[in-house]
Amino acid sequence: MRSKSFIVPMAVLGGALCWGAEETALRPELFLLKPGHSVTSAVQGRPAVLPGLRGPYIGQKPPGMKPELFAPGIVSKEGDQGRLFVAPDGSEIIYWERTPGGAMAILSIRSEGGTWSSPVALPFSREHVHNEPCLSLDGQRLFFVSDRPRSGAGEAERRPSIWVSEKSQGEWAEPRRIAAFDGLDLTVQPYASADGGLYFMGQSEGQRAVYYSRYSEGRFSAPAKVGESVFTGQASGPCLSPDGRVLILHSRREGGFGGWDLYVSFIDRDGNWGELRNLGETINTAGNEAGASFSPDGRYLFFSRDGDVYWVSARILETGAFSADVPGSRRDIIRRAALPVPRERQETFDLIVADFLTRFSY
Repeated sequence: MRSKSFIVPMAVLGGALCWGAEETALRPELFLLKPGHSVTSAVQGRPAVLPGLRGPYIGQKPPGMKPELFAPGIVSKEGDQGRLFVAPDGSEIIYWERTPGGAMAILSIRSEGGTWSSPVALPFSREHVHNEPCLSLDGQRLFFVSDRPRSGAGEAERRPSIWVSEKSQGEWAEPRRIAAFDGLDLTVQPYASADGGLYFMGQSEGQRAVYYSRYSEGRFSAPAKVGESVFTGQASGPCLSPDGRVLILHSRREGGFGGWDLYVSFIDRDGNWGELRNLGETINTAGNEAGASFSPDGRYLFFSRDGDVYWVSARILETGAFSADVPGSRRDIIRRAALPVPRERQETFDLIVADFLTRFSY
């Protein structure tokens, strides 16, 4: 595999952004931009047709229980890519990219009549830094993080904000900044929930946390912390399953496999988030895994590994030792239906269940 730079926490120096190290620890998806470097590049322009690629997910064969590189040569290629989302009707794929030359933008790949076009930068993202995109589950709102000037013109902002663009007549409209989050020092890594609300990473008085803001009558509420006792330390990039029962983050902590690893938390029947658990060696490597997202139907999990986009069947969440914690999962149902298992035979029982789910899963 080719050598690539990776999503590492660093300030953007001498260019559009300059944040303190404590702040940028929230942002493992910021990159160094050279002074005076434009973020426009070959990723802008008119899309070309991708011949021979038809069907869902740019005609890619769906993965199994082992992560596969997503759309090599189209999405995963030279440079760095991450935070990939798919529209609910499958007609558009959104992600961000930094080219080898340093240009960074949010890209779109569209399908019309079953034919896919090549990636192009969304028009509003061709100046300043735009990354960490997130599609709402209805595909009508696109959230992202940017240092674009609040006034609409002039110099880039010193600190980034979360912005949103709404789809109008099939196109993404001019973005607006979400002012409801101004009470926090830093807001990054948005992820939309099924109820229209937004999860994101925030920082206040030097303390990082996962926040949630409810959306009602066209407005976001003041954000509130989520799982304060669980999502601690260097935990970033919240990713929520479509049914709202699984939360994945990337984190660097003792006991991991390398740099940034993906961790999972399951909500219990009382609505509380459980402890973060490493997703294991099938997902995590000695490199860096981050920026997770679910397909709109919850069947696939996307994430970045050392700057490439991978995808894997979301059933992998039901095969680990922690998977019985998912309320209503097949493993949970089997576990609760089974007779009590003696402690000395628990490992054998878990292996049998894992084998059963692998052979007869859908």
